[in-house]
Amino acid sequence: MSLGDPQHEANTLTPVARMSIANDSDDVLRLTLEPYASDYWLAPGETVYVVKAINEKHDRPESGTSSAQHFYVHYHGPAWVMVSPNGHGWLEDADGNALD
Repeated sequence: MSLGDPQHEANTLTPVARMSIANDSDDVLRLTLEPYASDYWLAPGETVYVVKAINEKHDRPESGTSSAQHFYVHYHGPAWVMVSPNGHGWLEDADGNALD
């Protein structure tokens, strides 16, 4: 499939927002990225970025939100946070490299 293929273009995600999550504690912080239930463990002092993206050809506006930059953040105590970009998303380091 070439980059000019309409099917490829229909599956392209466009980043629309970025939010930092920093572990300012002395303990490991569990970060769960929804809706995938992917867990990441942040060391003390570590910062990662949640990237929200949309597929401009197929995604609809999020239910109940007025902004493409909207994130849901749920705190489950001092050592666990869940983040939902309310759509497509992934984590990056400070240099913009995607984290596995």
